[in-house]
Amino acid sequence: MKKNRKIRMHRIYLHLALKKSLYFSFFSLLFYKASTIAAVPAEKNDIKGYVIDKESGEALPYANVILSGTYRGTATNTDGYFVLSAPAELCSLTVHFIGYAKQQVVIDNSKKPPKLVQSYTETEIESKTEWNKKDVIKRKAHAAFRDDFLYISMQSTAIQGEEVTVTAEKYEMWKSSDEVAQVTISPRQINALPSIGEPDIFRSLQLLPGISGVSDGSAGLYVRGGTPDQNLVLLDGMTVYHVDHFFGFFSAFNADAIKDVQVYKGGYPAKYGGRLSSVVELTGKTGDSNQKRLGVGLNLMSANVLGEVPLLNGMGSWIISARRSYSDLIGSPMYNKLFDFLSDTEPETPQGFGGPGGRGVQQEEVRPDFYFYDLNSKLSLLPTSRDILALSFYSGRDNMHDLQEMGNLRFGGGETTGTRGRDETTDWGNTGISLKWSHRWHDRFNSNFLVARSSYFSDHLTNLSFTTEGEDTSSVLRGRGNFASQENNAIDDFSLRFDNDWQINNSYQLEFGIGAKNIETDYIATVSDTFNVFESQGASHQLSFHLQSKLNFFERLDISAGIRSVYYDRSASYYTEPRLSLQFTVTDRLKAKAAAGRFTQFIHRIVNEDVLEGSRDFWLVADENLEPGRAGHLIVGLEYDTPGYLFSIEGYNKNMENLLEFSRRFQDRADFGGLFFFGSGVSRGVEFLAQKKYDAFNGWISYTLGDIEHKFPNLNNGEPFPASHERTHETKAVGTYSWGRWNFAATWVFASGQPYTAPEGQYNLDLLGDNTRSYYHVSDKNANHLPDYHRMDISASYKMAMKNEHGFDGELGLSIFNLYNHNNVWYRKYDLEVSPIVVTDVSMLGITPTLYVKVKF
Repeated sequence: MKKNRKIRMHRIYLHLALKKSLYFSFFSLLFYKASTIAAVPAEKNDIKGYVIDKESGEALPYANVILSGTYRGTATNTDGYFVLSAPAELCSLTVHFIGYAKQQVVIDNSKKPPKLVQSYTETEIESKTEWNKKDVIKRKAHAAFRDDFLYISMQSTAIQGEEVTVTAEKYEMWKSSDEVAQVTISPRQINALPSIGEPDIFRSLQLLPGISGVSDGSAGLYVRGGTPDQNLVLLDGMTVYHVDHFFGFFSAFNADAIKDVQVYKGGYPAKYGGRLSSVVELTGKTGDSNQKRLGVGLNLMSANVLGEVPLLNGMGSWIISARRSYSDLIGSPMYNKLFDFLSDTEPETPQGFGGPGGRGVQQEEVRPDFYFYDLNSKLSLLPTSRDILALSFYSGRDNMHDLQEMGNLRFGGGETTGTRGRDETTDWGNTGISLKWSHRWHDRFNSNFLVARSSYFSDHLTNLSFTTEGEDTSSVLRGRGNFASQENNAIDDFSLRFDNDWQINNSYQLEFGIGAKNIETDYIATVSDTFNVFESQGASHQLSFHLQSKLNFFERLDISAGIRSVYYDRSASYYTEPRLSLQFTVTDRLKAKAAAGRFTQFIHRIVNEDVLEGSRDFWLVADENLEPGRAGHLIVGLEYDTPGYLFSIEGYNKNMENLLEFSRRFQDRADFGGLFFFGSGVSRGVEFLAQKKYDAFNGWISYTLGDIEHKFPNLNNGEPFPASHERTHETKAVGTYSWGRWNFAATWVFASGQPYTAPEGQYNLDLLGDNTRSYYHVSDKNANHLPDYHRMDISASYKMAMKNEHGFDGELGLSIFNLYNHNNVWYRKYDLEVSPIVVTDVSMLGITPTLYVKVKF
């Protein structure tokens, strides 16, 4: 081999490939698959290594490692490890990871072990026309071989020094994956987006096509017609059942503690199961293994702190982050505004209060007491070069105590007066712990063993009291009384998983594993400590096996075929879930994708829509009365990807079975299973996306046309009706601009109005004993629509580069939510005690500015 051979691999000469193919039979062509067509030399060597963060040494999962000049490549696993077979000659690797500068690594792969020639970032690539310029070689390397492993150090684009200028790839926030309907999110980069209070991972996900948030007060994800409970949310392998704080305004995850977010909007691989709609997999940071770090942050709702400590001379690390609101200690205008929005506590004419000759008039005093917190901690150890141990812990909790006192109530033309009090306490939260052991048996064979336990609780207690006095003869309006109600829901989830990844060669990868899960749920609703409105306790056991085969043919066609089989003890049945995804590379820039699969969910979140009782959701395991939910996905799409732009169109169809509706109207029924209504649904739609990926100004525009139709035999006379969370049209525009240390961003969202059911009239029925009963006539279910929704948010942030011997820097940011103060309607409430019925629009948040500051040492 010539020592001065150049490393340009941009062209593949077809005549050389055909000449080589003459020496082999047709059977040999099939055996060599893509390697023969690609015309690479028969002799190959493996390049194995890790992709890591240059500053902290953290492994970067799911980074793309591509053999330059070809379509061949691989992705790092959850531990940042990769192995790639490459020609035994001078070659180069291109490494991509969202939120980091692209890296180019030149390697002499004819050596055993391979020898590093040079490495540099995309900025250095663009500044030189030849790779072997002397001044480029003199640059500091961004990669190194240690113990035969190539460590590629990636530079975060979110880090700015004294002389940083904006270059390509800066502030790219998300990236479409080669997998169908999968995107990768950079928690580092979402700081630039507008938010309520502080950067929020889940609210940022709501800006992606096909993912909705429904209302201002919802951090939940409605993915392609699904509901938040149909999303599998994993944090370091722990299942998280409640993903928000403060009744939906804030995500339950501190963005500063999260390293990577993978989102599957449908058709996800066989290793995931237990949900009907999507997967959101979050990987927590492992901490800096090079030096100690401390960060603090403050905004108008909460304060947070993060610490990182290296252990065992770089062979381990520990990270801990904590966040807590201070609304129970120090009031703030933002907290008061959010609470007023949620509780609708502005004085008003009461509904359902009043007697003959006049309506009740009230004076109300509200003393809300609320706080939330979350805690993340992770201990990572590298006992050997082949083993990684990680212990993760998460805890999050919300608590609200709302005390209301109302006086000067007048009834019966003022002859009777009284007071009423309401004391309400709500407490809910998640706790989880996981232990993961990763072992590399061989350069191409890895295993992960995970044990995880997570729990969720929700407790709600309401006490109502009243006193009346006066000359009214009605016994109902005289004296004093108390009424209490309580709801308690708990989930205990214990999981074991053993996953294996065998990369046989560049064209064939096999994933397989087994798992076991035990889920226990407990729900009880009581009234005045004497009457159980509803009670349910259940436990379930699952055993699962999955197998996924990934093949690449001729560097053009990728096929991923898998199967997942689950045994569920409550039904004593096996549930088989086939999965299939295809990707065909038409040209260097055009790809066609398709996916299909079957999915099962063994736990239900029950939504109570009884307006008189409020809306408090609870979870129950599937059993002989509540069958597991089933869904089938079909996805097709086209993607045109250039270095600067991405255009895509993707259509989807989701059929759902065993959906549930719940009602407490028949509280005297002994058979609690009769309180549930069973039905089916179908969600279909098409998404359009145009994204500008790089440079100082980038962003995207998306449009989704969707339809969600439910059908329940015992609801709406058995006729189909639109789902309550349907948004037929949804448009989103996101733009960010970087100028020196300044970052600016703006978002705009438009969505057609949600459907709802409205009362249309009432009549009274005379009963025995001079009693009457009122009945209300309502429209067909969800036959009406609220006004269209739209709002604009903006933000600006400034990187404070106050570098000194302690490495001190910071960030200051401002966000304005609903910039032009549009009056979006949340829902409509009705006063049914008058005729005609009085309708009142309850609005969402108006213009809401927020500030935050972060300091790092």
